Amino acid sequence: MAKTLIASLDARGNELAPPEEQIRVLNEGGFPPFDQALDTAALHPLTATGIDVFQINGANSAIKPAATVTSTPAPIARK
Repeated sequence: MAKTLIASLDARGNELAPPEEQIRVLNEGGFPPFDQALDTAALHPLTATGIDVFQINGANSAIKPAATVTSTPAPIARK
């Protein structure tokens, strides 16, 4: 299986690259507050259940990624 690298939002020149813009979109997009979404999903408060995968990658690391992305994520719908 071929490894597909996906460029960051910043590298792609995406308008959502700055964190401030991401927060603005979330605040103005009609999304519920995070705590409310957790309550709705019966996940509040979040608690750690343990570490399933611990991975460190570096430029010269011999450690291989546990998984690779083989498709491009769908674009985020904006109102």
